[in-house]
Amino acid sequence: MVPLSPLVSLVWVSDVPPEEVCWFWHPYIPIGKLSLLEGDPGIGKSWISLALARDASQGLKPGENVHHGGDPRNVLLVTAEDGVGDTIRPRLDKMGAGNTRVCCLEGALSLDPAGLETLGNKIAEVKPILVVIDPIQAYMPGVDINKANEVRQILAALAALAQKYSCAILI
Repeated sequence: MVPLSPLVSLVWVSDVPPEEVCWFWHPYIPIGKLSLLEGDPGIGKSWISLALARDASQGLKPGENVHHGGDPRNVLLVTAEDGVGDTIRPRLDKMGAGNTRVCCLEGALSLDPAGLETLGNKIAEVKPILVVIDPIQAYMPGVDINKANEVRQILAALAALAQKYSCAILI
């Protein structure tokens, strides 16, 4: 029998107290977790992401366009395909977003260790309830997205950021 590594341990499920899941959008996008919005090109994934940003920025219940008594919250958009001035701002304006609550990350970002640290610092600064990374592939240069072992490290690091900063990260 091979001994366990000092970094690996066992835990009995009966010894772990159950925890409530906090939701940004129940039952789709939990806070403190990583979520994936997937679909074919051109079907509106970016539009949905901006609608969720609008909801957060206005204190609306996501997906229902109904005010739930919550406070408006900050959103951080990390987008490689849409221009802030010609696409994101006009869409958010048309949707009625609270644009003082929506921040876009500008500049080159790679989700390598240094880039993940930068992203973490920006999340700590903005304190968003929602971080949207659109599209994730744009921030993974040199990574073969068809190889789980190459992608898994990045996804695990993003999940750790979501948990650390109590935000929902949507990719």
